[in-house]
Amino acid sequence: MRLIIDGQPLQNANSRDSGIGRYTSNFLYAITSLPGSHEISLALRTDLLPWNCSNPKVKLLFYTPASPNPAGLNADHMKCEQHYANWITSFSPDAYINTDNMNPWFLVPRFGPNKPITASIYYDLIPLLFPDIYLYDIHAVNFHAIRLRSLIKNDLILSISDQSSKDLELLFPETKDKLVTIHGAMDHYFTEEISNQSPAVWDNLKSKLNLNKPYFFHVGRWEPRKNLEGAIEAFGCYNLKHPGEFNLVLNCTLKPEQNAALKQLSSQFKVENQIRFTGRTNDEELKLLYQNARLLFFPSFYEGLGLPILESFASGTAVAVSNTSSMPEFAGPDAGLFDPSNPEDMAQCLEKMLLIPKEQLCESGKSFARSFSWENTAAKALNAIQPLIQSPKKTLKSCCLVRLWPILQPSDNNLVLETIKQLQKEFTVQHFVSESEIYFDAGVGKEAAIHPIDTLATYLQEDPAMVLICWPRSQDELDLIKGFVCEEKQMIIDDVNKKLFCSGSNFENRNELADNGFLNNFKRIIES
Repeated sequence: MRLIIDGQPLQNANSRDSGIGRYTSNFLYAITSLPGSHEISLALRTDLLPWNCSNPKVKLLFYTPASPNPAGLNADHMKCEQHYANWITSFSPDAYINTDNMNPWFLVPRFGPNKPITASIYYDLIPLLFPDIYLYDIHAVNFHAIRLRSLIKNDLILSISDQSSKDLELLFPETKDKLVTIHGAMDHYFTEEISNQSPAVWDNLKSKLNLNKPYFFHVGRWEPRKNLEGAIEAFGCYNLKHPGEFNLVLNCTLKPEQNAALKQLSSQFKVENQIRFTGRTNDEELKLLYQNARLLFFPSFYEGLGLPILESFASGTAVAVSNTSSMPEFAGPDAGLFDPSNPEDMAQCLEKMLLIPKEQLCESGKSFARSFSWENTAAKALNAIQPLIQSPKKTLKSCCLVRLWPILQPSDNNLVLETIKQLQKEFTVQHFVSESEIYFDAGVGKEAAIHPIDTLATYLQEDPAMVLICWPRSQDELDLIKGFVCEEKQMIIDDVNKKLFCSGSNFENRNELADNGFLNNFKRIIES
């Protein structure tokens, strides 16, 4: 198998050391360790940070964007993504794996009809689940809509958890047959018994953080869904019953205003002298903090994967975590579970977990963490891709059906509905209508997604293989659609010049419609 993997998350300062960057790096190295004669290439960009690959089994490919600094989803960015797709296709890979579909700074290739098998690693739907935080304006809404449409067009969607798979299938039922859960794992660093750890590192860390008593450990950056405020409030509830017994260590990097806000909250719950902020830590320090903690306290509202849970288990420390999203999936049978919106419930869970000696849960936690491995994740991905290469499924082209005339009577409804049903034998249909459209049967809306006509250009840019089908009923509408630009195929259901249709890259080539319906004409043009 000739496989190209997207390496952009490894070249971005904000992602290379975070969850997605680490996921990409571990996935890449694991996939090269699998048996088989696979040719693995990593697609890197010349305009991003360099990334040094020490794996001799990985072939590096370097792409120079067609336009400088292609960020945001403007026309230049979209053209650059088409150029990027053509560059990938030039290497004739069997498959391409995208590793971050949602970063606005990254290029997501817009393949034409001659494309490899495409797969995308899918992490979560956090922006849609927390819209007040992430979908803060129309630009954010449009960006996520475009990138989600791009995600679900892949031949395969590689999900990092069962919960993430359920979320996507609930929102987009059509993804059910292309979703495969491949999970993930912690860095090998946390599973290795490291004998050369210096006691001085831990002594310095204890002194720096003034760790003079047992502590609960929390890992997570400043972000509303991470629930740092809830962790402090719950710790305050626990401290009311057990004053001064524990510290709460928060492993995160904070801006000055964030630090001040959390310290004020700590003072409000009278635990300001018991909370410690680590700031940035390296892997050795992080593992030591895991190992010496009494419990990992992880009250996040939502996680696609929740690697800190597995890292804590691998380090020999039990966990008390939220009972939401994917966390029970990765917490195993011995974890303490609580409602992250209820500080009293969190405090009671901490109390219950402290009744069990740490040593009693140490080995079972390590064993559970070892059940997740990067080799298993990589094998699941390849096993899902291989059948598509050997026996590729027929992928329906997408089409934009442009209907500017209004539905005014039931017979119009029936005609439109039947037309869409015929088109769906060959296409995935997107239905574009005039802003003045106010009446259509619920069946029409259910049969195909309906969009305002002013979004048509964006759709045509997103998918270079899109087919444009226009349905004019007046000369004005016919004149208007001549201004639409489509790089693939353009056709007309021409009700102005009865039984005529137009095809190709312009509207000059006219042919008679067959008596048995226009769909046969479409099939002939598409297959030519």
